[in-house]
Order: sequence, then C-alpha cells, then structure tokens
Amino acid sequence: MKLLAFLFVLMTSTMAFSAETVRVVSDTIPNTPYYTRSDAKFYMDQSSSLGYAQVEVTEEMQVTRWETVCNGPHDPRYPHPGCRQYPRTYTEYRTIYQHTELIPNLVLEGNKIVYNGEAGAVECGTIGESRVFRRPTLYLNGKCTLKSSVIRDRADRKVVVDFQVRN
Repeated sequence: MKLLAFLFVLMTSTMAFSAETVRVVSDTIPNTPYYTRSDAKFYMDQSSSLGYAQVEVTEEMQVTRWETVCNGPHDPRYPHPGCRQYPRTYTEYRTIYQHTELIPNLVLEGNKIVYNGEAGAVECGTIGESRVFRRPTLYLNGKCTLKSSVIRDRADRKVVVDFQVRN
C-alpha cells in the first residue's frame, strides 16, 4: 500500500512539473576537424511583438605562427646581431553558422514575454531598459529556456535548438 501511494505521488509530481519542448532549429552545418560550440539567445522584436531565437555556431582552432625574435648589437650577451624563429600557438574563433529563427507562439504583450502553448499561457519574463546604457533588455524568469547543441546525424553534423517551457 505504501508503495502504491509512493508511485501515485511520484507520477503526479512529474505531471505537475512537465515541460513542453519545441524544436526551433535543426540545420546541417559544415564538417570541420575543429571543436565547435553553439549558442542560442532570445530576441524580441518590439515592432512586430514576435519572439526569435538567434543561433550562432563557432569553431575553435589552434593556429601556429612563426615569430621572428632578433637580438640587437647592444646586448652584451650576443655581440653579433642575429634572428631566430619561434613557433607561437594561438586560439582563434571563427563563426561558421549564424541564423535567426521565429519561435512559434512567443509574443510580446505590453512589456511581458508570453508563450501561448498547449498548457496555456506561460509568462517567460519581461522586457525593460538597462540602467546604464538605456538599451532594451530581456529579464527572463527561468520558465523558458533555449537549449542548443551540435550533434552527429550519420555523416552530417547538425545544430539543434530546442525551446523548453516549464509550467
């Protein structure tokens, strides 16, 4: 009996905290031998009151450059001037994918960001003005998130962005 009550509580608690997931972007990106990372952020257009996801995939690569170091004639340790080359390794970042995609049913109502989903309307946050630069700023409350990742799909690599809503 206790086990049955425990299972009932477990099932109802998982239903109460269920999440709705919407696939926003699933695009193929070029194969590269370097490490890639994806980033997604919200963008609210105030003129049309629609919500977008801005996706960017960057690759991190190690670049080796040869630098020439010359010793001048004024150094007493080296009476004759000479030059040598040394390898220097740098980390560089390059953007390989950039895209802005509409998130369905994410709208701006006044200054509130609202998602109208299957479970009803969920308030994702507000849009305000930053204190220092006086620019429009999104203040999210954590109920809506964007999860982005780079996955392998057979021979291709894809960038996948999911919009998740917690009730």
